[in-house]
Order: sequence, then structure tokens, then C-alpha cells
Amino acid sequence: MFAGKLHAILCRPYAKGSDWFDLAWYLTAERGLEPNLALLANALRQTRTSIGAAKWRQAVWARLRSLAWSEVAADVRGFLDRPEDLDQIRPELIEKALGGA
Repeated sequence: MFAGKLHAILCRPYAKGSDWFDLAWYLTAERGLEPNLALLANALRQTRTSIGAAKWRQAVWARLRSLAWSEVAADVRGFLDRPEDLDQIRPELIEKALGGA
């Protein structure tokens, strides 16, 4: 499921707030979690994406930096039971969780 979420983040033509919320969860729920690279590579190949699966951290980092974060936050805000949960997906926290991207 993690590989599928990464594929959505990297290939979806728009930023979906829930994708980023889920990514933050994956990155913090289990430290050192790695996606199934074969699954991610196949998904990227199917969507004719030139991103190498092994470079997923760098690709997510670049995508994160390209977003209008206020729009991402606005997209996910309506799904949250507690507004303070929005603090869990601040860009700087996701960057930190990505580690050596």
C-alpha cells in the first residue's frame, strides 16, 4: 500500500491532501519503512513516469517543494476530525521524516 501511495503522490497531476496525510502517517508510523520497490517501479513504468523507484525519497522531496501547501492543507482539512491534526503534515515534518532525500 505504501508503494501505491507513493505512486499516487508522484504521478497524480494534482496534489490530493489525503495522499500527503497518508504519507506522513506511513513515514512516522514505522521508522525505516521502505516501499516495495518492484511494485513501485512497475506502477511508475505503467504510467510512463521516468522517476526511478530507488530514488523515491528525492522524487517525493521535489514534489513536496513544488506544491502550494496552502492548497494541500485546504484539501485535507475537511476530512480531519480534529483540526490540530493538520499540524502533522506540515512540509518541514514530511521532509524530516523523509530523511536523507
